[in-house]
Amino acid sequence: MTRREKHLTNILRSRGVGFIITLISIWMAWHALRTGSVAPFPSGNTFAFSSLSTLFADSPLLSFTLAIITLVGTAGVMVWINSQFNLLRTVSVFFVAFFIFTACCVPTVTAQFGAPLLLAFTVMLCVWIMFSIYAAGRSSRRVFLVFALLSAGGLFDYGFLLYVPVFIAGLGQMRLFRLKKLVAMALGVITPPWIAYGMGFVDTFTVPRLYHTPLSDILSVAGGIPFLVTVGVLIATEAIFGVINLFRILGFNARARAFNGLLSLVAVSTAVYAVINFTHLWLYVPLICATVALQTGLFFRYYANRRAYLVMLILLGGFAGLYLWQINTLSVG
Repeated sequence: MTRREKHLTNILRSRGVGFIITLISIWMAWHALRTGSVAPFPSGNTFAFSSLSTLFADSPLLSFTLAIITLVGTAGVMVWINSQFNLLRTVSVFFVAFFIFTACCVPTVTAQFGAPLLLAFTVMLCVWIMFSIYAAGRSSRRVFLVFALLSAGGLFDYGFLLYVPVFIAGLGQMRLFRLKKLVAMALGVITPPWIAYGMGFVDTFTVPRLYHTPLSDILSVAGGIPFLVTVGVLIATEAIFGVINLFRILGFNARARAFNGLLSLVAVSTAVYAVINFTHLWLYVPLICATVALQTGLFFRYYANRRAYLVMLILLGGFAGLYLWQINTLSVG
């Protein structure tokens, strides 16, 4: 690399550029909302309470504000995970700016508050809690908290409960797969619906009906082909960087491999859920963006001296193009 390229790389990884990318991303989400290029979330995915998106349907500005707060909060949790556990071997915040940017390139999930952003925040918070109790003897309370958070989210959207088996497997990754932890896990899952029922907040629980959806219905997903292509590019990016980064991760110590193993479980399961449960695809997009950003950050860290900045610029430009395609399609529709 030339001196000018190294300088450009350092600029791209700086906090100033990260802040600028974040501001541009938030403006993108606001522009999509202002121009009416935001599709409504699908309904009927809850066990107990009303869908979160319906609570603020009459106040789009409040919904947007809560969405951005949740998005930035998720980014903050990711920064905290990286700084506390040295996950990406770098102090650069480019990866969280990339997360916010890719999420805002799908404005339907970032311009309005709902289960998708809350899922990303909850799962990242649960990841941080799991990292904090790696091989810890006294950790039952935090294990309880992880599964209570997922169960509480499940009262608003069943998709949260799909991550219960993911984090049960995560107990093995964190060397916590013991009877006492499994009891704490079971109590964590039971407690939120028990409290909701006991306090009279919920009279009955509605179990979502499972049925076969023809694959041809995928084109009827709100946002159509532009949205599907964007999610496909996100998953492909994650898969490519994941395979490339794997060779680096294998050289880490056991603790770091366990952390990356849990993140891989979350990433792979989210991609699988998105493909299988495509009628509820919106739910998984912010979390996919978060896992893609973590893989991107690790790739940029280890290949910065091999002109990785070119890959980052191509990705930023590519997702910006996908954003324009989506808002043009939705505004026309």
